[in-house]
Amino acid sequence: MELCDEYLHDYIKIYPPLNDTLGYEKYLKKRNILPNHYSQILIKKESKLTEKYYDILMKKKDKSFYDNIFLFDLKYDKKLSKYKFSDYLLDIEDNILFEYYEICLNNSYISLNTKDDYVVIMNRLKKMTGITNEMIKILEDGIKNKVFINYLIIDNFLYKCKTILASDINKIKGIPISIKKQFLKSIQKNIIENIRKINEFVLEKYVKFSNKQIGLYSYPSGKQYYKEVCKYNTLPNLTPEAIHDLGIKELQKDLSLKKELAKKIGVDDIDDYMYKNDNFFSTEEAVLKDLYKLRTSLQKRCRNLFYDNIDDLYEIKTISKQNGNDIAYYIGPNDGNKNKGTFYINTLNPEKISKYSLLVLSLHEGIPGHHYEAVLNEKSNKAEYIKHNLYSSYSEGWGLYCESLFEYTNDKEYYYKLQYSVERSLRLILDTGIHYYGWDKTKCFEYMKKYLKYYSDDFINDQILRYSSNPGQALTYKIGEQVILYLKEKFMKKNNDIKAFHKLIMDTGPCPLEILIKRFHDINL
Repeated sequence: MELCDEYLHDYIKIYPPLNDTLGYEKYLKKRNILPNHYSQILIKKESKLTEKYYDILMKKKDKSFYDNIFLFDLKYDKKLSKYKFSDYLLDIEDNILFEYYEICLNNSYISLNTKDDYVVIMNRLKKMTGITNEMIKILEDGIKNKVFINYLIIDNFLYKCKTILASDINKIKGIPISIKKQFLKSIQKNIIENIRKINEFVLEKYVKFSNKQIGLYSYPSGKQYYKEVCKYNTLPNLTPEAIHDLGIKELQKDLSLKKELAKKIGVDDIDDYMYKNDNFFSTEEAVLKDLYKLRTSLQKRCRNLFYDNIDDLYEIKTISKQNGNDIAYYIGPNDGNKNKGTFYINTLNPEKISKYSLLVLSLHEGIPGHHYEAVLNEKSNKAEYIKHNLYSSYSEGWGLYCESLFEYTNDKEYYYKLQYSVERSLRLILDTGIHYYGWDKTKCFEYMKKYLKYYSDDFINDQILRYSSNPGQALTYKIGEQVILYLKEKFMKKNNDIKAFHKLIMDTGPCPLEILIKRFHDINL
């Protein structure tokens, strides 16, 4: 067993819910247990575990490929743990109460198939009051130490609370009749009432302290912290300044391609043309119908690009109202909850979804993007630690790379491909602008609106919130894609076999970009 998998087993012992996606039989008896992951007891156990495996790896002479990935992660964790201001920046808009509400509502993350599954969730929900109290204590400590979450994140948290508190849990579907009354009572008592409790605390005692700056730069040593985040999410030699400059250069390339498309069509402004000649959906059902058609056609088209074909197709589900600031996302397959992979799409306003945008979304989220990668990864003999760890630069880089794999025969679909590329270039500029250069929301909004002039204000505001609340993640798309394109150019000069190149990337699997590059050069000598 790889050392990183030994670590997984040790971690499951202190936090059994990790096994939800792993599905190890010997830990199933602990399914009911939900430790308080905000408690100092658990935090100390996690720290002790990190130190244990870090010491083992540092002494180990012949490190495996997976050892190097694992060591990369442990070093990053140790570096960031030194920045104490982050202890008070609670991830409040994606907290465990919202997560379990989503599980109960949509069977996401954990599949609820049997009565026993519902009993497991009810047993876990009993711990939510203690977890909520710990979350409130972290916020109170933040007030004492004058370290506050920014107002965009707090406002979004309050919006999600309001949405959930106004919902009717009696409309939740699929609950076994024999346990429905008990299950709904548990949701009301342990999720809804605790959401109400923390919502009232934030409104009455915290919101007035919300940080008016939206970037990491505003915290003590925040800029240095962000530099470390950039290194982890991209490459060790990439500074925020270099990433910002790259974003500007990539944006200019995207805009040049848009001008070429305008010239081909014979119009002066391609954005004006699309605004007047776009085609939108009228119903949620129509959106899903077209996505299912694309799913089938893309599966067939993949056979020209890959040696390894997949038969397992992803499910397509709609995003719930409280997560309405997301456009689309993907949750991969796993043995733990028997989920075969799901593409989530926001259909709350189908009249705002262009029919020409679904191709590029399907390429990224479905096949050959996240779903193709995730299925091959799940079926492989890679270390379980690697299968279930997210390396955004690899995964999102692959997803963006896949958006360019097929020839766009429809100019309007190609327009959306270019627009998504513009968005990813803007992310390099905005993420570094917010967290390193001190851009405020107004500057971010005006910069984005200049290049996305027909995008709704709500969309742009949601993107700014995203970059503000999840530093560095937005960098992974374009940087990851650029690394894959660089490796592709090197490979094709020697081999000229696109299927072999894709197999090499997939066989290497999820990992940090610097390790992906080293692995490529070691194999492709």
